[in-house]
Amino acid sequence: MSILEADSIRYNISGRQLLSDVYLKLETGKVTGLVGRNGEGKSTLFKIMYGVLNTEDRSVRVDGKYMGHKIYKVPNLLGFLPQKNFIPKYLKVSNLFSLYKLSMPDCFAAFPELEKCVNSSFADLSGGETRLFEIYFIIKSPYKFVILDEPFTLISPIFIDRLKAFFAREKKNKGILLSDHMFYEVMDVCDDLYLLSNGVVRKTSMQELKVSYLGISE
Repeated sequence: MSILEADSIRYNISGRQLLSDVYLKLETGKVTGLVGRNGEGKSTLFKIMYGVLNTEDRSVRVDGKYMGHKIYKVPNLLGFLPQKNFIPKYLKVSNLFSLYKLSMPDCFAAFPELEKCVNSSFADLSGGETRLFEIYFIIKSPYKFVILDEPFTLISPIFIDRLKAFFAREKKNKGILLSDHMFYEVMDVCDDLYLLSNGVVRKTSMQELKVSYLGISE
């Protein structure tokens, strides 16, 4: 088991303290969820952890070893799925499998409806189809940890169920951190849950989240 810890993260924007001494932990073999309302800073935190957004106050460690400010440059350590599509529209699906050195049959076994797209360019795919391919490429790449920002966005319900099953299988090989506004899907797939509220991250449980955050009493 490997552990990635992000702590002492502070971020100020236009005089507002968006993040205050944030700490969270990822473990290989687990899916970790981060929930919070829009504007709380989830995407900002992910970018700081990945190393593409600078802040003086941050520490990211893997198994106790400090990884520096640009963790994305460490080979096979941390992959990141941003909210916006990252695959160029002009590329063909088959070309991406070659570039990532991944198996098309394995992908289509998990998501058979995508096989019809194999000879298409990404310009011809729906937003949901593109998102599924992007998630597959990030998860199946040899990263020890991955961050997924809004992975369920644009995904139809049938694919959401398959995605959750995919995450459950793939977490055996890596640690997965994800956030999405679809709280119930996040809670359903996660082993550990964190709540970001008023700049502070704290570990929580599904029951506590339902009662204190979503206002659901059982």
